[in-house]
Amino acid sequence: METPIAIGVAALLGMSLAIGASGGKLGDIDKPAVVVCIQSGAAVPWIVVQAERGATRIFESVGVRLDWHEGGRICKAPTAEIFKIYLTTGAPAGVFPDALAWTRVGDGTRHIEVFFNRVVEMVEPRLVPALLAHVLAHEITHILEGVSRHSSEGVMKPHWDADDYADMSVKPLPFASEDAALIRNYFKASAASMQRALIDNR
Repeated sequence: METPIAIGVAALLGMSLAIGASGGKLGDIDKPAVVVCIQSGAAVPWIVVQAERGATRIFESVGVRLDWHEGGRICKAPTAEIFKIYLTTGAPAGVFPDALAWTRVGDGTRHIEVFFNRVVEMVEPRLVPALLAHVLAHEITHILEGVSRHSSEGVMKPHWDADDYADMSVKPLPFASEDAALIRNYFKASAASMQRALIDNR
């Protein structure tokens, strides 16, 4: 369960930082990148690393790179274009009781909180990295899509079932076609906004 989210036009500073950090070039939307800062807290480090790799593979299927960071200069930059993920444990039963994570956009931040303890409890140990990867991808996609919605299949299902867990242990769940289109639209809109800002500042 997530709070409703709304995305504004990408800030010039944020887009410049994201493109520079990922090695892309200005205005290049062929291989757009998302800068993600993750605080893993008490989560098991090797699980987090495997989950990051899994989430990266999920987004590669739609031509998007995830640029992961844990602290450092980039994570301290005052821009809303950085996606910040916090892995927490011991989430109270009354806080989004049916959710593995939630996303907030606003107040100059893009904040994702993953209830790591619930992820661990949901599946057998060998499946935890794969499930966490899909949770990360699911929440990042909510921000990119800019609307509070779910799909009937794939990464953006509101609730995965036993068949989905079995499938994701073998290979990443796919994006539904409408999700892939919304993700691409985000980067097209961001690139167009950046071009307008550059023209206005000449």
